[in-house]
Amino acid sequence: MPEAVLERVFARARNSKATGFRLACAACLSILFLCNLCYSRSRDTAGASFSIDLDKPFAEVLSAVSDVAHSGSIKGTFEYRDEEQLNGAQFEEKSQLFPAWSGPGKVLYKVRAKTL
Repeated sequence: MPEAVLERVFARARNSKATGFRLACAACLSILFLCNLCYSRSRDTAGASFSIDLDKPFAEVLSAVSDVAHSGSIKGTFEYRDEEQLNGAQFEEKSQLFPAWSGPGKVLYKVRAKTL
């Protein structure tokens, strides 16, 4: 009879060690998860933008950019094999993808149908 009691005591001790190990693992995983939440990057990101300072008057820069926007080709692209220039682009006054611009300056669009 005492052997059966000892067996139960040792079985409980083994189970409590396993339970303690499981709790320790769960605590470590919880801490890692919470640390990841605390130090993760904010989900609010700004949209793509481009800015440059030029030493020329606005009218002169607008004229140069307008000439490029009104040309029928998109130059400097390597998106398509063996093509550095895409033809068939058209100047657009407004875009279906962006709201009307109400800020300072002027927005110019060049669009090529069926092209990303």
